[in-house]
Amino acid sequence: TPAAKMPQVNGAIKKQRAKLLREATEKELDKFLATMVGSTQKVLLENGNIGRCENFVQVKLSGMPLVNIGEIFEVQIIGKNNGQCLAVIPA
Repeated sequence: TPAAKMPQVNGAIKKQRAKLLREATEKELDKFLATMVGSTQKVLLENGNIGRCENFVQVKLSGMPLVNIGEIFEVQIIGKNNGQCLAVIPA
């Protein structure tokens, strides 16, 4: 491809650019997760108390009853932490 013939970017510059992209991505994800707090979402339980919303956001459930992996249920998003939503099953 024509890009393969172009001069290569210095390794230090590549690392700096990658770091900037990771930081920007984390910031945007945090803003998006904040918009979900207070909402009700359908979640597919994948593993233990971890599942995914319809928009593929990872959700960590607390205070949940025994449920089967693969079950879909509604949860209340109560917060966010480390790139995932925190949720409870409404009473």
